[in-house]
Amino acid sequence: MQLDLNLLRPLHALLQEQSVTRAAAAIGLSQPACSAALGRLRRHFDDPLLVRVRGRGTQLTPLARRLRGPVAELMNDVDAVAGASSSFDPATSDREFTILVSDAEAEVIAPALIPRLRIEAPHTRLRLEAPSSAMQPALREQLGRHDLVVLPEPALPEGVPTLALYDERWAYVVSLDDDLRDPVDPARLDRRSWAACYDIINAPWSPARLIERSGMEETLVVRTDSFLQLFALVESGGLTALVPARLAMKRCAASATRWVPVPEQLAPSFRICAAWSPLHTLDPAHRWLRDLVATVVV
Repeated sequence: MQLDLNLLRPLHALLQEQSVTRAAAAIGLSQPACSAALGRLRRHFDDPLLVRVRGRGTQLTPLARRLRGPVAELMNDVDAVAGASSSFDPATSDREFTILVSDAEAEVIAPALIPRLRIEAPHTRLRLEAPSSAMQPALREQLGRHDLVVLPEPALPEGVPTLALYDERWAYVVSLDDDLRDPVDPARLDRRSWAACYDIINAPWSPARLIERSGMEETLVVRTDSFLQLFALVESGGLTALVPARLAMKRCAASATRWVPVPEQLAPSFRICAAWSPLHTLDPAHRWLRDLVATVVV
């Protein structure tokens, strides 16, 4: 049986407020109308959804707890559709833009993007969320949840709209007293202990996989989902890390580390791209954001 979409907003309010009285006030319904909506929802789900527990007031049932997150996400999507417009004025918009981006790419993009946002769209907000190794199989889903996903081009799902931002290469980060020199002798790399970011199976661009592909997996001792963490690990633990060169140039200068270029034959250079859901392509606000990101990245 299909759910009457007119019940979606009362359902969301009831799950969030866990009270008929508070839910009614939150969405501007009378209490009897909200109670009637709860009755219809209970019949639809064949579940009471809200139950009274002695000494603890009204509580959500296990089913209601499971519904709470998905219904909240669905309401965000509904509100986005309801608020859609064929025009966009950055000077007056209060939209929140979300970008899924690693700390390495955020260090390149954010310092230039945020000042432009404050000038051109002072009421907008920017949310930067970090990807994780576990997200890789569900990247298409992440495209629907974020305005932009910024990753190396080989990491992006095939067939999605993309915008090339800049070219990048890999760098080894070592301690200041390390004897690794440019050009790197590959024969010496297997005698090192490594720290790597983004351990993603079947992803040849993953730094952990690049190290393992060189036959050095038995010496990969630390794995993380943050490039920035690697600098402290190298500095204090005598490890070697593989990081994007732009980040290495910036962060080595502020830590007791230095960087050495990775030979192209060991870890080829790559392109950083922004990708998005095809549903966003014609959205004027999204087009404005994409154009702005493209202009600030050098």
